[in-house]
Amino acid sequence: EAVMNISIDFKDASGSGISGANIVCGLGRGRSLHIFGDLFYHRTSDSVRILDAGNTAYLRSLFTSQGIVSIVPHLEGQYLGILIDARDRTVRFFSDRYARQDYFYAQNESRFYISDSLDFIFQHVEPRYDQRMLAHLFSVYGWYTPKGATIYSNVRRLKVGELLTVSSQGVASEILPFKPLAVREYGQDALEAYFHALRDSTSCRANRKGVNWVSSSSGWDSSMVLGMLVDLCGAKHVGMVTGSMKYSG
Repeated sequence: EAVMNISIDFKDASGSGISGANIVCGLGRGRSLHIFGDLFYHRTSDSVRILDAGNTAYLRSLFTSQGIVSIVPHLEGQYLGILIDARDRTVRFFSDRYARQDYFYAQNESRFYISDSLDFIFQHVEPRYDQRMLAHLFSVYGWYTPKGATIYSNVRRLKVGELLTVSSQGVASEILPFKPLAVREYGQDALEAYFHALRDSTSCRANRKGVNWVSSSSGWDSSMVLGMLVDLCGAKHVGMVTGSMKYSG
């Protein structure tokens, strides 16, 4: 079942469905921040701030002092963010830096729609198949459409690093700049930083009251996560699922 169905009127940027956000934070001067989904932490060069729905004061300070371009690469989670500016009559949409969750969007002459469910989109927009994407779906290994596209020519998915601005002018799309790390020799200090980033990331996602289930291949990656969860939560809060299949090696 969908948890996010949002409709925005192009005329005045008024919307419906936004009230269901997990986090709502007033930013002053007619601006507000709405988060659908989960925030895990905000990482800076020298600190990590674990986040939840109660950190509105921290988020207010963050979004009033910095722009989205500088915030998103360091705001870890699985979420859709919405910035509403009532004075400028604009609504801006952005996702976590990996766009983990699929958010579909479309528009007609008067309104913009965005949802985690195609069912909601097709209540307002007649689907039109995209023959190129259908060909891609059935001929490229992985059997999927490229991120940002769907099998419908009039429905899009929010891309990695995409920022959408909805206003009386329509919908404008901007891609946040990708800044790859340079190839170089990493020493012990860099390995320590990586370890702490991995541990913080695992810790903020862990279920400390129930059981954390790990799908294990018995390889290095899953074994490392398994061991880290046992260290963080205790063995009674960790379970492992593994198995062998024919031709799996």
